Amino acid sequence: MGALGLLPLLAPLASALTALIRGGALGPVGPSTGFGVVVGLISCVFWLGPVGGRARLFLAVLAAALTLLAASLPGAPAGIFLLWAFPAVLLGFALPPRTALAALAGLVTVATTTLAVRVINGGDPGATLFTGTEMVVVIAIAGTAAVAVGELERTNAALREAQAEIERLAIDAERTRFARDLHDLLGQTLSLMLVKLEVARGVLPEVERAGAELDDLERLARIALDDVREVASSYRQPTLSSEIAGAEIALEAAGIEFSVEERAGPLPAALEATVAWSLREAVTNVMRHSAARRCGVRITGDGREVALEVQDDGRGAAPGQIESGLRTLRERVQAAGGRLEIDPAEPAHGGFTLRVRLPLDGSDRA
Repeated sequence: MGALGLLPLLAPLASALTALIRGGALGPVGPSTGFGVVVGLISCVFWLGPVGGRARLFLAVLAAALTLLAASLPGAPAGIFLLWAFPAVLLGFALPPRTALAALAGLVTVATTTLAVRVINGGDPGATLFTGTEMVVVIAIAGTAAVAVGELERTNAALREAQAEIERLAIDAERTRFARDLHDLLGQTLSLMLVKLEVARGVLPEVERAGAELDDLERLARIALDDVREVASSYRQPTLSSEIAGAEIALEAAGIEFSVEERAGPLPAALEATVAWSLREAVTNVMRHSAARRCGVRITGDGREVALEVQDDGRGAAPGQIESGLRTLRERVQAAGGRLEIDPAEPAHGGFTLRVRLPLDGSDRA
């Protein structure tokens, strides 16, 4: 497009070129040639210079004004009227579509008027390849094409910005997923390590039992390290059976009686992973906050959805007190198309029930 800025130089020389083609002498080149050169330079700056926004509009209007001056000069060659195509193109790129079309209509009107004045004053409206009418048509077509291409350019720029925003949001979502997975994986293991440390401190005089507790701590630390590595590699997909076994170990280590009823049958891998994550988060909350003596887990399915229910007999809580702790779990369940229900009893009576319901046909969203 920058090279097109040189084309206006041909317009004031069109009549001289015609004379040469017809075997005549090279006619004189008037002052309008200088304006053609300036319009060409303006066009080059428009395409190649570091300008945008209002600066581009200013250059387009300046090119139109200089073209009008060049076409109005006495003795201007007929080819100078082709110069109107260039401010028409610049306006098409510098303005929004509707405004550009209105400006183009005004530009064509001015160009037609200057051409009509030339004819009325006895001037030649033609050039080598174009009559006066054809020149007006060329200007209109060039301007309309510029409006279309300019809008395409703006649309492409908007698409590039949208693509960049989508990529940024994808990175943010991946960071959120990573943080959530890291929390879900390490929360229960680290909580269990704290329980083990408390037990080890209490039985330290009992050398044999203290040694066993420290062995468990070493094993849990290795599990936590493996979990971190698996999250970093996005390999982790917990299974329901492993989480049930882990929940039993964790709750019994914390002195909480554990019972489980599993009647859901085989589940799709993605749905099973979501149920397993939910079980892990629920059991972690029981260990951290409930001070319960018993915890029961029921997993059922009816062909349309699978339901997980975790109930304890702890101290209970008001909904507002526990909502923040379940935010991560709620986000994961909603991402899988399911819903999270909580049923806390009054603190005076104790007990807390958490239910997760997931549709079987929505497992592909997990």
